[in-house]
Amino acid sequence: MCTRFYLNLTGFMMLLFVVSAEYTLCPDGWMAEHGSCYYFNEVPHNFTEAQRACRDMGAHLVHIESIDENNFIKDRVRHEYPQTNWWIGLVDYVQEGYWMWADDLAHLQEFEDWAPGEPNASSDVENCGELHRNLNFQWNDYECHWPINSICEMNRQSSEVIVG
Repeated sequence: MCTRFYLNLTGFMMLLFVVSAEYTLCPDGWMAEHGSCYYFNEVPHNFTEAQRACRDMGAHLVHIESIDENNFIKDRVRHEYPQTNWWIGLVDYVQEGYWMWADDLAHLQEFEDWAPGEPNASSDVENCGELHRNLNFQWNDYECHWPINSICEMNRQSSEVIVG
């Protein structure tokens, strides 16, 4: 009987390890990755309207802060939307050449993925950041008034659940 109890206890403990998992809960239509939820908004907006659309959903234009996050987003748009440009949350309208995230005015940290020669401020009004299809979806400075698609990000905490 002790052996059977030991086997049952071992099986129970193994069950706990098997069903323990991390997950991120996202609203319908959003994708979970890197502890965030992403929404690829296919309705073209200018930059300000895109910010508002994200805010209305409890989110912000995406902050791309690592190579892994950048690769996830680029792979998604490259394969599913290859002919589309996408707003990301970068701006330099506070100070020309000083790029920051629009919703919290935090300066870019260590990661950047500007296309070669970008940002170039080819006109005085290229103050918003986008992923440009003709630049392999690398970052580009662009005129904020153009309507293009946008990527919203909602920061979520991953949760761990153990069922037993």
